[in-house]
Amino acid sequence: MIEQYFDTQPWDEDWSPRYNIAPMQLVPVIRQHPKEPVRQMSLMRWGLVPNWARDAAIASSTINARSESDIDKLVRDARERSISIAALVARDESQLRQVDRECRWSRKDGVWLLRTTRQWIARDFDLLKPIFERMREQGFDLLEKNAVLANELRRTLPEIDRVEKELGKAAKAIQSVSAMVVRYRERLRDLCDSAANTKIAPASYGDLNNSSTVSA
Repeated sequence: MIEQYFDTQPWDEDWSPRYNIAPMQLVPVIRQHPKEPVRQMSLMRWGLVPNWARDAAIASSTINARSESDIDKLVRDARERSISIAALVARDESQLRQVDRECRWSRKDGVWLLRTTRQWIARDFDLLKPIFERMREQGFDLLEKNAVLANELRRTLPEIDRVEKELGKAAKAIQSVSAMVVRYRERLRDLCDSAANTKIAPASYGDLNNSSTVSA
């Protein structure tokens, strides 16, 4: 049916339809034959490979790649409103590019830019509070005048993100162990109850007489 509808060359690849396509999976694509004036269907791997990439494996890390125009627009709007600090707030971490996660605080065209998420924004603002207070007192070029402070701030945000992830893994592990302790505790309690409820019949007089006697 597809061959007839799109007027493509015969295609006999073994591929099963799926309701959803994940990055790095092979999917059938209809394209123009590179040398002949005909259409053909080919299996191609889903993903974005920039023209400067040396390895196609980079497609696994560009799943949520986004144009820099989002940041450019944010900076332009901030400058038009004479705002010195702007925040790019993503829904979650997966919406941030790798470069955004590695450099979450920077300055672009005179505007300080924070790249954050809905989950991080309250924590980030709490962390940046002393910086904002000093900027109000000494000017928004505070970090330009203090390279040590600027570098420490750039390093701190990704480091906090990393520690938070590790703590999240540890918290899940603790919860798993706690749940396991509860299950084993209940199992031991059931075994104790079963043992306590088991009735042992008393030995009869005949059994005592038939038992062997050891004399000194």
